[in-house]
Amino acid sequence: LPGTQAGLAALNLAVLLGASPVYLVGFDCLSGPGLQSWWHEGHPWPRQTATVYEKFASQFQAVASSAGDVRHLTGPSALTWWPHASLEELDRCR
Repeated sequence: LPGTQAGLAALNLAVLLGASPVYLVGFDCLSGPGLQSWWHEGHPWPRQTATVYEKFASQFQAVASSAGDVRHLTGPSALTWWPHASLEELDRCR
């Protein structure tokens, strides 16, 4: 699966290893005032611009049909082509 981000590389690895379904946690591809743009300290908003998140979302969308059974666990998300799953569903897979 082509792309320029670590999240897409992780999805690719999961697909290549035969994981199904794949659950995405923390991938919302959204930016803006009040939204967290980094998951660690040291990069005040707006370190990344909205364009980079639009690019990330379009890369996920480009591979959506070939990625298999993918679900996301993040609340609001730009990745609307994959169904949302709950933590309870993920827990049942153990």
